[in-house]
Amino acid sequence: MKKGFVFIETITVLMVLVTVLLSVFLSYQNITSNIDKREYYDNISDIYKTNIIRKRINLESLDKPGVSYISMDTSNCAEYMDSNCASLLEDLDVDKIYINLEKIGNVSGGNFPNTLKDYLKTIETSRGNAMGRDEELFKRMIIVNYKYRDHNYYASLDI
Repeated sequence: MKKGFVFIETITVLMVLVTVLLSVFLSYQNITSNIDKREYYDNISDIYKTNIIRKRINLESLDKPGVSYISMDTSNCAEYMDSNCASLLEDLDVDKIYINLEKIGNVSGGNFPNTLKDYLKTIETSRGNAMGRDEELFKRMIIVNYKYRDHNYYASLDI
């Protein structure tokens, strides 16, 4: 009788221990995967470069009725910036620049790369929490996609 009780007690302790270790492992895995993903978002150097680009944009050129966002690169940047913008964007390793003209939620449904969609989700979440869930995210933002070391890096600032 005593041997059966010790066996059941040992099995119960093992089950509790396995459950605790499994929950700790899953939490650790979730935290490290978020860190790996955030490595490519809003680096200090990228935010600084985004600010340089933001200062060079002609705000009057952004007023386009019926357009939810503007996408620019070296081929069309002169329409929104000064004439030597192509060399600036190449020097800063810029792949694309997106400027939203509506709330972020409407823009994130566009035909964008998956890496940008993931970044837009982090903007919606962080800004939604900061502004309160009921408020719309309607500020104009510049979102810059930097491409170096075979990765896409993103940074954004309000305009």
